[in-house]
Amino acid sequence: MRLACQAEAFKYLSPASEGSKLAYQIRALRWLPRPRAHAAPVVLFNHGGISGINQNSKNRAREVCLRGFAVFASSYRGEDGSQGEIEVALGEVDDILALYALIQTQAKALHVDAGRTALLGFSHGALISLQAAKRSPRSFRAMVFAYGVSDIYRWVQHLRDTQQFGADPLTLRIYGRGPHDKPEQYAKRFGLADLDRLDPNLKTLIVQGKRDSLVPWSQATGLADAMKIAKRHRKIALYEHATHAFLIRKDALSGREQIDAQAAWEGIYRFLDTELQRP
Repeated sequence: MRLACQAEAFKYLSPASEGSKLAYQIRALRWLPRPRAHAAPVVLFNHGGISGINQNSKNRAREVCLRGFAVFASSYRGEDGSQGEIEVALGEVDDILALYALIQTQAKALHVDAGRTALLGFSHGALISLQAAKRSPRSFRAMVFAYGVSDIYRWVQHLRDTQQFGADPLTLRIYGRGPHDKPEQYAKRFGLADLDRLDPNLKTLIVQGKRDSLVPWSQATGLADAMKIAKRHRKIALYEHATHAFLIRKDALSGREQIDAQAAWEGIYRFLDTELQRP
């Protein structure tokens, strides 16, 4: 018998990079709640970073499951043994959409309701979520965008201003020396573009720490402002003492940042309950 909310590993296929007819084998995890009368709503847990699903993310995913949600997390291409290479909010969007398509086909067997699905994205995973919601606007009922980069142009300038812009091979491959060097790469990852493609019925919660030195809180307010102009639903929650990745690192926090993390998670749970627990 399957134990409630225990991580289960599986694999699925996702379209390969642009110009290829191949498919990548992607690794993933799922946490399924205890069977109940009605099929469980679904949360796509889109982790941050480019190093796979770490233990903190696994802990948080299980906690979400314990609240009654079926949770699925992809180790995007190039991570944790998944095929392909890291693309940063590009092919990873394909991975999330392919995972959702698989969930739809297996919904009855897994006793989940794919019609009640939310995107829960952190940092890199937040931009992946936003891009997925634009590319498949009728698929998702709600989205949490947590400390993600919505305006890549201003973000790179922030990194330059704070001397955080890297010169490692991945940074150079994706971002080059800046927008002037690889303009098409920046345009593909500009989260504020085409917000009118979002489903007007999609509910979005934007979560951000005001002490985040990697992704400044102007990224969150900029997204909220742009969504307002596009007439798309959004709520924003700013946390005064929170730094980057505070939602995932909550076990290691102390003081006011820990209080912020607890409050933020309770806000996320209320949001997911409101948007997904109704039929």
